Amino acid sequence: MYRAWVFVHLIGVVGFLVTHGVSMWALFAVRAVDGDRDRILEWCETSKRTTKPMYISFVLLLFGGIAAGIDGARFAEGWLLGSLAGARWPAVAIS
Repeated sequence: MYRAWVFVHLIGVVGFLVTHGVSMWALFAVRAVDGDRDRILEWCETSKRTTKPMYISFVLLLFGGIAAGIDGARFAEGWLLGSLAGARWPAVAIS
């Protein structure tokens, strides 16, 4: 079952990177539009559409990683707890 949890974790990683990349692409595209309100709105809507899938992917990433850590008895290793702490600080910094 450990390999299945790792697979879920990796699906979450890929999904998060893709959806976050779309949001970042939209951010830089808005800067390059030069004040055209319709194009700015289009890019903002594109970014908005990827927000929910980004959070779903992030939950898959965390859930799969934690489940793999439990199933593989990896919590005794420091890197797993460090990665969980590292995943937590951006959420704290944003809020």
